[in-house]
Amino acid sequence: MYKVAKRIETSLLPVLLVLLCVAACVPDAGRSAKSPAAAPPSPPRTGEKAVPAKQPGDVNHTVQWPGESLSIIAKWYTGKTANWKSLAEYNGLTDPNRIRIGDSVRIPESWLQTREPMPRAFVEQEAPEAEEGPAPSTPLPPPPDDTPELFGPKGFPKD
Repeated sequence: MYKVAKRIETSLLPVLLVLLCVAACVPDAGRSAKSPAAAPPSPPRTGEKAVPAKQPGDVNHTVQWPGESLSIIAKWYTGKTANWKSLAEYNGLTDPNRIRIGDSVRIPESWLQTREPMPRAFVEQEAPEAEEGPAPSTPLPPPPDDTPELFGPKGFPKD
């Protein structure tokens, strides 16, 4: 009798687990469903942040020269390099290190120190110089002769 009861328990256990999983997946009819109009809007699925609407006093800067970065743009227009993070958030940039020529960056009017377009000389002055490896002071000497040096197992002299 005990063996029969044990067999029934072990055969019913998987069935009960499946029923519990199915019951958890089916929506409960007793819950009060919210109307779709009352649900909050879902966030954008692309991972990008929502960009605020353009304000009438915003300055729109278009990236024109190599070496421009958000920190340089922030320094020119707002007077502080540290404002680059705020500019990235304001413009909804997911990767502020990747601005390219032709990209637009909006600067809010309340942050502005100047409305003048950023000159190229300012970018050249502020952009870090591209570091190149040190040039060799003297060229390497040529190999001693034209025959290549062989490598591999050493040959031992015969006695």
